[in-house]
Amino acid sequence: MKVNPDPHKDGFEVQPTNNVTAELDTFEMAKNVAGRLDIMGFKMDAINVYVGQEGLEKIDLDGGEHGIYTTLLRSIQHMSHEWRIHESAKKALEEGRILISVLTDGSDEQINQVVEVLKNFEATRIVFWGELSTKEF
Repeated sequence: MKVNPDPHKDGFEVQPTNNVTAELDTFEMAKNVAGRLDIMGFKMDAINVYVGQEGLEKIDLDGGEHGIYTTLLRSIQHMSHEWRIHESAKKALEEGRILISVLTDGSDEQINQVVEVLKNFEATRIVFWGELSTKEF
């Protein structure tokens, strides 16, 4: 499990494709989710946890840290339903909650496994990010 990694280190990532993201109340809950997923065979380095202001800066929800093109992409994205997801994530981090992102292979089986574990730990705003769409659970 990585804490506050830079998801844009290889170039700006518009959305976390094939990831399931969610909000959790505490860091302890995030560690427990990661532990359960590890037991189920998910790789620990496929689990990213974002905490506080540093986490918010790393995910760069407004694109401001990655140039004007990225800011434009985020502006377009905010005209879709995804702005609610971004706003919720921003608010969660500002309020001291945790954002978790789990990379899957995109299969229904893995997505459902991750969603089930997250629900067991009372995660909120659970979202799968596909190639061109999102699905909220």
